Amino acid sequence: MTLFGFENPESLELFELLLSVSGVGPRSALAVLAELSPADILTAVVNEDDTVFKKVTGVGPKTAKLIIVQLAGKLTALSHSEAVVASIPASSAITLSVVQALVGLGWNEKVAKDAVNSLDTSSSTATTASVLKDALAALSRNS
Repeated sequence: MTLFGFENPESLELFELLLSVSGVGPRSALAVLAELSPADILTAVVNEDDTVFKKVTGVGPKTAKLIIVQLAGKLTALSHSEAVVASIPASSAITLSVVQALVGLGWNEKVAKDAVNSLDTSSSTATTASVLKDALAALSRNS
């Protein structure tokens, strides 16, 4: 038996989610958690940035891509954690919130991400409400 300890509930949840990815075992999952914060992992998955995971010792390009693909729809509970969301850059937090709102309204997660990524969420005047409104308008034009 092996005993693992975690700093917070988010780390434990991420560890369990990482174990669900094929090709990721306890050592690799712990290496990812040692190298990246929950906010870094969440941001990388939302932005589909596998380069973050490639920097972790023991995680190759294929495994990094698998982590992104397999965790894409599984991080919703973690994304509601105030501690994690507070440490994400504002534009990424807005993107994450809007994608969650669109999924909650019934849109496919991939379609929602594409719609939000086509918008400018980095401007200083961008708010969650304004980006959501623009994303809904873009989705309605494309439907």
